[in-house]
Amino acid sequence: MAQTIELEGTGSFFHVHEKYQSQYAKDNNYDGSYSMQLAIDKNSPEFETLKNAVKAEGIRTNSATMKLRDGDKVLNREKEPVAPNQWLLSAKSRFNVSVVDIEGNELELTAEPNDESHVVMAITIKKNRKGEAAYYLLGVQIIEQGDKEPFKQEVYKFCAFGKPAESKPAEQTDEEFNEEFDSNLE
Repeated sequence: MAQTIELEGTGSFFHVHEKYQSQYAKDNNYDGSYSMQLAIDKNSPEFETLKNAVKAEGIRTNSATMKLRDGDKVLNREKEPVAPNQWLLSAKSRFNVSVVDIEGNELELTAEPNDESHVVMAITIKKNRKGEAAYYLLGVQIIEQGDKEPFKQEVYKFCAFGKPAESKPAEQTDEEFNEEFDSNLE
């Protein structure tokens, strides 16, 4: 049975106003999706909630199966961590995503929320065919708008998928990365 939880953190890469479709998706006739990324502290109650929900789905809690990126190892153009001491979780949906304000009132968005906004993200967690966690975005509550303008497409591509934004340093092997991730889960 799928687990539905709410996590509070810092949101970025919002696509909750309009679906996003990458060039790859366009070229291969894939539909776009609503999505966002949430940064949560590594030692927070939010992370414990996420781990417990993943375990309840029968999914092992390790780096490969939880699909979390280490905010200390994802680097910006200045080669600085994008989210020190935080895990980065991405969720998406093919369906409209409910966006509400702090009072729970539906928001009529005219653009994407600013990056670094303080949000609560509602997700459903399911086990995919590979035995990994799949995160489905249900809704977003905007607690406080961030000051950082949403990423533009060119910057989004660079930071999210291209160099130098890497999920691990080049000199670190996958095994070393997985061991370090797993030790943080204990």
